[in-house]
Amino acid sequence: MINEDGSIQDRTTRGDRALWYHNSALAEIMVSMEYARAVNLTIPYTLETKLHKAVTLFLDGLDDHSIFANWAKERHNSKYDGMTQDWRDDWIESGNMYTGWLFMYPYYYPNHENTKRLRLRVPMHSTSANRDIDYGFGLGCLYNATAVARG
Repeated sequence: MINEDGSIQDRTTRGDRALWYHNSALAEIMVSMEYARAVNLTIPYTLETKLHKAVTLFLDGLDDHSIFANWAKERHNSKYDGMTQDWRDDWIESGNMYTGWLFMYPYYYPNHENTKRLRLRVPMHSTSANRDIDYGFGLGCLYNATAVARG
């Protein structure tokens, strides 16, 4: 699902919603990895390496939406004007969908450079930690509280 360059199959290619779908795929991937951990499956190093690339791509895309242009122009199930991403920057701090991964990733990879960048955009006490409606409660809240407790 995650390509070698960090793009995500059929998600990063979603035209003017590529950034949104890349984000939602990261949420699905992180939750799937959590399910795997819950049944004592080992997460392959190659998957974690690709995950880090996908998160880097997401963060780079937040800084410059045009980074997604090469993939977005494929217009998978979507439209694309060649210029913009349909994305609100305040969403990741105060949004209520697909936000759990924003707190799960720093929990599992606290020393990764992506975590430092992510924390600049989404501080530990952000509203999005407890508002992920996809799971009925904020997954981010669990991981955020645990990360705060461990220091």
